[in-house]
This record gives sequence, C-alpha cells and structure tokens, in this order.
Amino acid sequence: MAFSLNKTFLLASFLFIGLALASPVKQKAAANNDLVSQICSKTINPSVCLATLRSDPRSAKADLRELGHISINLARNSAKSTITLIGTLSEKAKDPILKERLTSCSGNYLDAVSDLDDAEESLSSGDFPGMNIRASAASDGPDDCDDEFNTRPAEPPQLKTRGEILKYICSAVLVISNMLRV
Repeated sequence: MAFSLNKTFLLASFLFIGLALASPVKQKAAANNDLVSQICSKTINPSVCLATLRSDPRSAKADLRELGHISINLARNSAKSTITLIGTLSEKAKDPILKERLTSCSGNYLDAVSDLDDAEESLSSGDFPGMNIRASAASDGPDDCDDEFNTRPAEPPQLKTRGEILKYICSAVLVISNMLRV
C-alpha cells in the first residue's frame, strides 16, 4: 500500500510538473496569435495578413521584431515572384506597348525589392521610422505599375492581383514599424 501511494504521488508530481512546464509554451503561442491578430487588425486587408503571416511557421513563436523580419521577407518574396510573372507575361506578349509597360512594371517591382532590403536593414539597426519609409516606398511599386495601364492595353489581371497582395503584406510591415516605434 505504501508503495502504491508513493507511486501515485510520484506520478501526480510528474504530471503536475509537465503541465506547469507546458503551460508557458501554450501561453506564448496564444499571446503570439494575439500579436499576429493585433497587427493584422490594423492592416488594409486583415484576412490576407492573417493568412500570410500564419503561413510562415516561424510566426507562431515570433516576437514583434521577428514578425517584422518575417513580413518583410514575405513581401520581398511576393515582389520577386511578381517580377518572374512579369517576365513570363512579357515573353508571351505580342503587343509592343504591353511589353514596354511590363518592362516598366518590372523596374517598379525591382525598386520594391530594393526598398524592402533597405526596410530590413532599418529594422535590424533599430531605425523604425526608416523601416516605415522604405516599406511605404515598396508598397508604391504596385501603384506605379498600375499607373502604366491607365489606357489600353489593360493590365493583366494576375499582375493586378499580385500587386494587391504585395500592398497588403507591406501594410503589415507598416503596422509593425509603427508598433515598434512606441
């Protein structure tokens, strides 16, 4: 009987210690989900922000600065994939005006990549106003591209969609930079 009580006590102790150790991990994950939700609720498209940030597994345990790096990386990847799309569209285009506009758009997105590189450098150095300025400049890339298509031929819809996504992700970078400034 004494052995059974000791065994039960030992088992209960391990269970208590295990729960105590696991609790902070769950609290950190819950707190982080709240942080991601808090950020995304302030963006121009919260649902895209949530889906995008949560698509990166690192965001589950990231603090605000880490979420800044993650969102900048996601934005940069979006801009780079748009440059690839523009190249494909340009190769298929037969209209010389469309090709010219796509070439100009490619330059806009290359500038966005450069701006995002600068935003990341600003984040790393603690220059949060600089991070904000560079992220804002990066989000101008899609608008500048859209402006190329104010007359015919029309902007390819997939390019327009990619531009919107980049602006949504840059919106998260802007929110994070503002939160870091406080």
